[in-house]
Amino acid sequence: MDIYIFGAGRVGELLLRRLRKENKLIHGFCVSNIDTNMNEVDGKPVVSVDQLVEESERVQLYIAVLERGEKTIEKELRAKGFKNIVPLDESVLEQDDFSEHRKKAPIIEVTVQMGCSVNCRYCPQETLLHSYYKQDTRRQSKMSFGEYKVYLDMLPYNCILDFSGFAEPFLNSEAIEMMEYADEQNREMTLFTTLQGLDMGGLKRIINLQFSYVVLHVADIDGFSRIPVTAEYLEMLDYIIQMKKKDGRPFVDSANCQSQPSREVLAVTNGKLRIYCEMQDRAGNLENDDHSLSFGNQSGELYCDRAVNTDHFVLLPDGTVVLCCNDYGMQHVLGNLKNQSYEDIIHGEPFLNVKRAMHIDESLPLLCRKCMYAKSVVKNVYNKETVKGLIE
Repeated sequence: MDIYIFGAGRVGELLLRRLRKENKLIHGFCVSNIDTNMNEVDGKPVVSVDQLVEESERVQLYIAVLERGEKTIEKELRAKGFKNIVPLDESVLEQDDFSEHRKKAPIIEVTVQMGCSVNCRYCPQETLLHSYYKQDTRRQSKMSFGEYKVYLDMLPYNCILDFSGFAEPFLNSEAIEMMEYADEQNREMTLFTTLQGLDMGGLKRIINLQFSYVVLHVADIDGFSRIPVTAEYLEMLDYIIQMKKKDGRPFVDSANCQSQPSREVLAVTNGKLRIYCEMQDRAGNLENDDHSLSFGNQSGELYCDRAVNTDHFVLLPDGTVVLCCNDYGMQHVLGNLKNQSYEDIIHGEPFLNVKRAMHIDESLPLLCRKCMYAKSVVKNVYNKETVKGLIE
C-alpha cells in the first residue's frame, strides 16, 4: 500500500510526525485543491487527490482534516473509489503544543472598533451592530490607545491578546501602536488580519513584533470578503508570506478564505501558503438552511474544544466583555473592564450561569449548544476532572 495523508495543514504535519514514529513509510500528502496548498510539507510532495484515483486500490489514505459539524470527507473519498481510509484519531492533536497552550490559557480577542468595512458574507456584522447599538445609538465605536492601556493592565499576564475579535484590527489607526505597546510589555499576542487598513510602512512595523501565531484572511474569487485586490494589496501579501519570525518560522502560520482565493491571490501564494476554505454558521448566527456551513447541535453536558476553562472572551471598544468570537448577538455579556476587574468577571453571575448551563442545567439559555466547537462530555473521551470545579 502507498500511504498518503489527506490534508496538508497543521493536522497533517502532526499526523506525519506520529506515523514516522510508527515506522510507516509515507509517500506524500494529497488534497482536494492543489492550488490552495504548498508544494511540499516537511520534504513530502503535495498532490491532488484526483491524481490518485486510478491507483485507489493500492492507496491508503489517512485523514488529517479536523472536520467540524457534518462529517462528509470520508463519504466524498469513498465516492471517488478509495476504500482504504483511516479516520482521524484526534489524539494526534495532543502533540500540538501550541494548540494545547491556547486551550489552557485565558484569551482576550481585542475588538478595537465596531463595524468592519470588509463585511464578509459569512460574518454576521448586522446582528452584532444591532445588538451593540440597541440600547444606545451613540455607544462608543472605537477603542482609544489610552483606554486600551487601561484594559491591558486589568488582564492577567498569562492572558493571550488575540488581535481579531469582531472587526479587522487595522481599521483602527491606533492598532499598531496597541500591538507595539503589548510587545514592549512582553505580552503574548496573536493576529488575525485581512491586511485592510495597512500600508507597506505599517506592515514592516508589525513584522518586527513577536506574534506567536498569525492568520491571514485573503480575498476570494466571489467577493464574499470586500478586500480590494489592488497592486498594493498584492505587494503586501507577497511580502508578508515571505517574511520569517525571529525563530525562523514563517511569519504567517495559516490562511483562510470565504470561498476560493481570487486568481490574483493564487498567483502570489501558489505553492507557498495553505489556504483553508471551511465556513461555519457562527453558532446559529447565520442562516444555514441547506447545511452548507459547518454547524453544531449538542445536548447534555458540554465542554468547549477551544478553551478548557471556557475563557476565550472578546473585548469590545467600550470595555464590555462577551463570551466568545461567535457571540455576535451578545447573548452572554459577562461584564465590563471599565468598572470591574477581570477576577470580578470570571467569578461573576453571568459567567457562572454559562458554566451551569454547560454542566448542570440544560434548560438555561446557552449559545454554545449551536456551536461547532462544543463537544459532549458523554460522547467524547474526556477527563471529567477537567471540568470539575469550574462552576464552584
